[in-house]
Amino acid sequence: MSAGCLLLALFAGLLLCLMELLQQGYLGQRMFRLAALSLQHWLNTSLLVFLVLLPLFLMVAMVLKASRGRLVQLGAGLVSLSLLLFSGGMLIHRVTHYPLPPMMKYVRTSLSDPAKREALLQYVADHSAQNPGFIQQAVWGSIGILVLFLVVLFLFLRLDWGRISGPFQGTRVRRAGFVAVALLLGLNVAVLVDRTAFKPEGPDIILIYMDALRSDHLGCNGYDRDTSPTIDRLAGAGARFANVVSQASSTFPSVHSGLTSKVASHFLDANACLPPRHLTLAECLKNHGYATIGISSSPVVTKSNTAYSLGGFEQGFDVYDERVAYGEQWNWQWRSPEGVIEKALEAIEQEDRPLFLFLYVMDPHSDYRCPEPFNSRFNPGYSGKEEVEKGRVGSFEERILSGEDPGLDEADTRHLVALYDGEIAYADAQIGRLVKRLRERERLDDTVLVLTSDHGEEFLEHGGVQHGYTLYEEVIRVPLIIRYPPRIPESVVIDGKIVRSLDMTPTVLDLAGIKRHAEMQGESLMPLVLGFQAPRREFAVSESPFADMKAVVTRKWKYIYTSGTRPLKPNLRSAQAPGGRLYDLEDDPDELRDVSSEHPEIVKELHTILLDTLPESERKRLLAQKDLEIHPDVREQLKSLGYIQ
Repeated sequence: MSAGCLLLALFAGLLLCLMELLQQGYLGQRMFRLAALSLQHWLNTSLLVFLVLLPLFLMVAMVLKASRGRLVQLGAGLVSLSLLLFSGGMLIHRVTHYPLPPMMKYVRTSLSDPAKREALLQYVADHSAQNPGFIQQAVWGSIGILVLFLVVLFLFLRLDWGRISGPFQGTRVRRAGFVAVALLLGLNVAVLVDRTAFKPEGPDIILIYMDALRSDHLGCNGYDRDTSPTIDRLAGAGARFANVVSQASSTFPSVHSGLTSKVASHFLDANACLPPRHLTLAECLKNHGYATIGISSSPVVTKSNTAYSLGGFEQGFDVYDERVAYGEQWNWQWRSPEGVIEKALEAIEQEDRPLFLFLYVMDPHSDYRCPEPFNSRFNPGYSGKEEVEKGRVGSFEERILSGEDPGLDEADTRHLVALYDGEIAYADAQIGRLVKRLRERERLDDTVLVLTSDHGEEFLEHGGVQHGYTLYEEVIRVPLIIRYPPRIPESVVIDGKIVRSLDMTPTVLDLAGIKRHAEMQGESLMPLVLGFQAPRREFAVSESPFADMKAVVTRKWKYIYTSGTRPLKPNLRSAQAPGGRLYDLEDDPDELRDVSSEHPEIVKELHTILLDTLPESERKRLLAQKDLEIHPDVREQLKSLGYIQ
C-alpha cells in the first residue's frame, strides 16, 4: 500500500515537473541542466509530501480501523480536492496569464486583507473592460469546474474502493516503488556530483541595479556635483554607454525587460509579476553551472507577494534574498543599500563556483533620505516645507496627478534634487565597499561588473515628479557601465549609438561565453565596445504602463504615441489625447515643442517601427484603433482635461 502511495506521489511530481517544463520551455530551449534541476525539485517535494502524509493515513486507519479500500478512498478524496483547486488555478492562469503560485497566494491573502481585496476586484473590473470575453471565459470555466466536482462526487458514491485499492497492494508495486526511490536517489547524486565536479570557466558576474538613477546625475556623464566617485572610476576602467534608453519608465516592466531581453509590452499586463515563460539571465547562467544569487531591497523586485508585486523574480536563482527589504515583523520598510552590500559580501566569501550576483539597490528612489553626511551634503541650508525637508514627494505627486498645483517653488525643487543626489552619493559609497572587497580578494579584474538602472526621475521638468507617467528624457535615460579588463579596454565611451537596456543581457552572456537565446530581442554590445561597425538598430522603444504610452527614440527624433483605449490610473493629470507627438532631440533636447504636424512622414515611419517591434497581441490592439474607440473612463478624463469634446 505504501509503495503504491509512493508511486502516486512521484507520478504527481513528474506531472508537475512536466507542466513546469512546458510552461518555461526548458527542453525546447535546450536547458537540460535546468530541466534536471526542476525534475529533482518536484520529485523531492513529492517524496517529502509522501513521507508527511503516509503516517497521517496510517494514524487515521488505526483510529478508525479503516480498511485499505477506505484508506485509498481517503487518499483519493485528497487528490480530488487538489484537482478541483488546481483546475480553479488553471482557469485563473488561462485568463490572466499569471504564474499560479503567486497568483493563488494573492487571491488567498485578498480574502483577509480589505485593501488587497478591493485592489483585486478593481483589477477584475479593469481586466473585464479591456477584454470583452473575460466574463464568458470565467463563467464557462466555473461551469466546467462544477461539472468536474459533480463527476468526482458521483465516483466517490458509486465506485468499489476496496477493489480499486487492489492494484496498489501487490509485489510488483513494491518493486516499482523501490525502483522509483533508487532513481530518485540517483538523480540527487547526479545533481550533487554535477554541482561539485563541474565548474564553468566563465568569470564572476555582478549586476547592480540602482532604482530611479538618472544618467545625467553621474559625474562620468558630465554632472557638476561629486555624486558618484566609485561609479566614475568603474566607468573609467571599462565601457560607459552614454545613450541608453530604458524600455519602460517604471520598475517591473523595465527590470523584466532588462533580465529577459524583451520589450516591455511582454510584461505590461503582468501586474509586477515575472511570467515564467520568459527566459531570464539568471536561468541562462544557471544552466551553464553558475551559482546564482539575487539580493533585493525593492518591494517590486521580489519573490514574495507584496502590496506592489506578485513576485516571481526568483526565477533562475539558487538563492533570492529579500530580507533586507523588510523589517522584523515582515512589514515593508524602505531599506538602505547597506543591507544589500552586506549580503553581497557574504555571498562573495562563501561561494567558490563562478557566481552571478544580482543586487537591487533602492536608492536613490524616493523618499529621498539617507544617513549623514550624505543627506545634507549638497544643500545644507534649506529651511522650508517639512515634506520637502524629509524628501517625501508622494503627496506632491498625488496633487499633480489630480491636476492641482503641487505648491513646490524653485527652492523646494532644488532641495529635492540635492537630497536625491545625496542618496546617489550614499549608494555609491556602499558600492565602493563591494569594489574594495573584490580588490582585496584579487577578484575585481576577473569579475564582469555591470551597473545600470530601471528608469530615471522627474523634478518638474515637464510638470511631474517621480516617474512612471511620462516618457521624457529625464525618465527613460539610464546609465550602463560594464567593467571587465580581460575583454573591455579602459575608458571606452559609446556616445554615437542608441543603446537599449535589453541589450545588457546578451552582452553579459557574450562576456560569459554563452550564446544568447533566439527569443531575446537585444544584441551584444561587445562589437561596439571593440570598435566593430556591426549592423545595429538605430532606435529604442520605451513604454509607460500607467499612461498607456509608448515612445520610439532615435539619435534625432522621439515619437511618443498615446492610444487612450485603456483605463488610465484615477485622476491621472498626464493623460494625453490619443495620437502622437514628435520631438527633435537635436534642436529641442528639453522636448518642449511638438513638431509632428511639420514632419508627418517621420511620424508615419516611427509609428511603423513601433508596431513592428511590439508583440503580436499588442500590435493587434493598436492596429484596431482606427476609429479610436476610447474607453469611457478615459473619455471622461480627457473631457475634463479639455482634450476632447
